[in-house]
Parts: sequence; structure tokens; C-alpha cells
Amino acid sequence: MIYNTTENCYNFWNIDEKEWKSMCGSVGNAKFTFDCSNVVLKVDYIKGVETDGTDYISITIDNITKIGNYFITATSDTDNGYSFVGQGTFTTTGTQVIRLYA
Repeated sequence: MIYNTTENCYNFWNIDEKEWKSMCGSVGNAKFTFDCSNVVLKVDYIKGVETDGTDYISITIDNITKIGNYFITATSDTDNGYSFVGQGTFTTTGTQVIRLYA
């Protein structure tokens, strides 16, 4: 058991799910998989120009088996320096579409 200063709450280690659980009602981490072929890019790369908040990657998450929090990052495989991030909470199992913004 620990005191999590970020949540201002006690957490305990759940050995079955292999993750920290909050005693203040946090849902913990989601469990999911996705197929990289279900990724759609909506990005205009302009060398030396920052993104304006409209560039994103859309990902269909097709196998959410446990509700909870997610944090996903993606980095460009070119030298343009772009990276994408998305975080949130899956509140239902099944399929959902999320966006990672540049």
C-alpha cells in the first residue's frame, strides 16, 4: 500500500490485475488491443511549422476488454519531429474510435 501524492489517495497493488488500484474510486488501466491497419492519419506536414491542433491520428480500438484509463503515444518515423498523444477513459467494453493529437 502507498500514498499516491498525484491522486491524494491511498493505492494498493492488485496482484491479479498486476496494477496499482486507487482506494478513491479510480477505475485503473484499461485492457485493449488494436490493429495498426485501423489507423487513419489526418496530418499536414510542413517542415519547420508547428501544428495548429487540427492534426491527429484516428485509431479504431476494436477489443476493449476492461474499462479504464488509457495513455497512447505515437512518434513519427521521419525527421519532422511530430509526435501524437491521446489519453482518456474507456467507459464501455467493445469498440471505440479515439484520436491522438499532434
